[in-house]
Amino acid sequence: MLLLKIGLDHSLDKAHALQQELSNLTDEKEITHFFEDCGGEDLVQSYIRLVGWWDNLTEEWKNKILKVPFRFVPDNLWLNLSKLSFEGVKQWYNEITERSHKQSKKMGRETLSPNIWKRVTSQISPKPKRIKRVLKLHQPVTQEDFNVLQKNYDFTPESLQEFIAQVREDAKEQPIVTESLFPFLKDKGLDPLLILSPNDRFKFVQSQLDERDKQVEQLIEEKQEQQEEISQLKQQ
Repeated sequence: MLLLKIGLDHSLDKAHALQQELSNLTDEKEITHFFEDCGGEDLVQSYIRLVGWWDNLTEEWKNKILKVPFRFVPDNLWLNLSKLSFEGVKQWYNEITERSHKQSKKMGRETLSPNIWKRVTSQISPKPKRIKRVLKLHQPVTQEDFNVLQKNYDFTPESLQEFIAQVREDAKEQPIVTESLFPFLKDKGLDPLLILSPNDRFKFVQSQLDERDKQVEQLIEEKQEQQEEISQLKQQ
């Protein structure tokens, strides 16, 4: 408990110092340099969040956390733990306690490795929502799909809504599928292939080449038929 408290106090002292120094800055350039010198804005904000997280815990939970079976953990593990909700912290505590009991029965010691702290925290941490970045060929287009256009082509919210209205009004296919967007994107000088995955890009380009080959073959056949008709007329 003593080593854990020493480590946490060190992290909190550093957090308070960063918080105080940041509060004294008003110039944007100075703030930017401050973040750069301190390892980045995300790291600084993580330390500041640690202060608020610890202050908001009840004394009961502070004591529980300081009694978990670890000798010492580095700053980054405290920072990661502070990202959990209170329900997440309770889940983390119960999991750590259970693992310690199991290890005590199996190996005769309760103290856990810091890797266990890290692993359990990671398992409980909410996973970031997956952001859709590409569309699939032949699939109906949803509002989420239209948002992909905003990311790939730098539409503003207003210009995106105008584009959506135009597509819904003028599209020939119903329902609107990914390929329905291509003519409208081309009209704006935009490359439709940017919204496709590499695999779908290849498929689309290949289908375009196949279609062109068919058109060329058809033209050749039509020309041959015309020549045959001319030849027959000459023979008559």
